Amino acid sequence: MIACDTSALSQFLRRSTDAPNDIARNVEKLIESNELALFGIVRQEILSGIKRPEHFERIELTTRALPLFFADNEDHTTAAKFFNICRSEGIQGSPVDFLICAMAVRRRFPIYTTDPDFDLYEPLLPIEIYRP
Repeated sequence: MIACDTSALSQFLRRSTDAPNDIARNVEKLIESNELALFGIVRQEILSGIKRPEHFERIELTTRALPLFFADNEDHTTAAKFFNICRSEGIQGSPVDFLICAMAVRRRFPIYTTDPDFDLYEPLLPIEIYRP
C-alpha cells in the first residue's frame, strides 16, 4: 500500500478530465490497482473547507470508497517524537505532516506527496517517499 498525502490526493480530485496531470494519473493508477491507502486525517483535510455541498458530497463519496486507516495512541506519540526530532534540526513541520509520517512508518507504507516539506523530513525520519 502507498499512503497518499493531502497534496497528491487534492491534485487527483481537482484533475481536469481533458488534461489530467502526472500526479492525478499516478493516484488514479494506485486506486485502480488497490494500492492507495488513505489516512483519516488526510480525508479530513481534503473535506475541510469545501464550500459547495454538492462538491463535499462528491468528494466524501469518492474518499469513502478508499481503504481508510486511522491513527491510534502510538501514532500520535510517534508523531510528537518526529516533530521534536525535526525541530531540533531546525525543520518546522505541521502536526498533521508528522502524524502522516508516523502512521506510514508504523504500517511500512511509502508516502506519495507533492509537498516539499516531506523531502526535508526524509533524511531525519524513517519515512520513504514514493516516487513513481
